[in-house]
Amino acid sequence: MKRALRKGKTDSLSEQEMRAIGHMPWVIEARPAQLMPEGDWRTWLFSGGRGAGKTRAGAEWVRWAALFAGHSRIALVGPTLLDVREVMIEGESGLVRIETDRMRRPVFQPSRRRLVFHNGAVAQIFSAEDPDSLRGPQFEAAWCDEAAAWTYGDRTWDMLQMGLRLGANPVALVTTTPRPTPLIRRLVRAPDTVGTLSRTEDNAGNLAPSFIAAMRAAYGGTALGRQELDGVLLDDPEGVVRQGAGLIRCGWCWRRRWRMSWSRSTRRRPAGPARMPVASSRRARPGRRPMCWAMRRHGAGHSTGRAGSWRWCASPARAK
Repeated sequence: MKRALRKGKTDSLSEQEMRAIGHMPWVIEARPAQLMPEGDWRTWLFSGGRGAGKTRAGAEWVRWAALFAGHSRIALVGPTLLDVREVMIEGESGLVRIETDRMRRPVFQPSRRRLVFHNGAVAQIFSAEDPDSLRGPQFEAAWCDEAAAWTYGDRTWDMLQMGLRLGANPVALVTTTPRPTPLIRRLVRAPDTVGTLSRTEDNAGNLAPSFIAAMRAAYGGTALGRQELDGVLLDDPEGVVRQGAGLIRCGWCWRRRWRMSWSRSTRRRPAGPARMPVASSRRARPGRRPMCWAMRRHGAGHSTGRAGSWRWCASPARAK
């Protein structure tokens, strides 16, 4: 279906797909990144910048799943219950607003925390603030919005995966502006995940021109702009000193307590006790090498000296 729409050929589409296009003309105007990928997958990760059309793509996908794919049990998961209602359901691109036929609009039942479609399909809403609420229910499909902003990302995802067990091929769509959180890294590495990417400027036709100009002027070429506007997952926080592909960090420091310091001499003693992980915003200058100071009793990887004395860490900084 996706290839046929790209080429403008509808002769190869099935009767069910043609009927879906008749009720969902948006799929003809949608960008390739907003259409469901082909192939065998369990998770579709749609990463995009602000205003890139993620919510519309998620709502149209859920609508298709409920009305044409035969999925009768669907989960809607957001950062909070308010986000699910105000963005995913009743927002400008939400499930209720995208249905132009008032007689076919889904009915939201806030007291029961569910959205009921006219054909009987039910979409239950959940919050990432309460992962245990996903215990018990079971689903055929799930739409997870802004997963990078979930309070309990991994726990919520684990509970959802255990409930995603109905039908021949239960699937989940994750729409988010990516951030280097453990859950997003986990989804990117998963072998059963397929991903699409859309930038804010790709959806410029539906956004205010002044907004595009202001964002380009303020954040163009910055790390924040790449993350929030281009939808790129950045592993390196801006300003943190790195060596190669990993963060400069001593692997033998006591309880992983460390801090960054710059000195021309490796024999210089630290000025005070090591603190919890804090990276300096200064970048290493040419001719200066970063070293990690630590206090611990004599052990492997540290310079020899009296037990309990202050010493500089002679172990090579290694990336992690």
